[in-house]
Amino acid sequence: MSVSCVELLGSESGVRLSVRDSGVGFDPAKVKQPLICLGFTSMKERVRLVNGRLEVKSSPGQGTEVRVWIPLPGNST
Repeated sequence: MSVSCVELLGSESGVRLSVRDSGVGFDPAKVKQPLICLGFTSMKERVRLVNGRLEVKSSPGQGTEVRVWIPLPGNST
């Protein structure tokens, strides 16, 4: 069974979104499926366009966490 958690936090400097699950996870260094790579590349590009940061943490058997930080106008990353 996979448990998911979505967290959205805002502050004066920006917004943080965290999505994590307890699923099968994966080894990011070994991702070879084009659709998965394309999905992460697309997310990374969209976050970059708003001067944000994207972090993906995962390991086999441990689930996956994706974190996005988007600064509000006038704040840096």
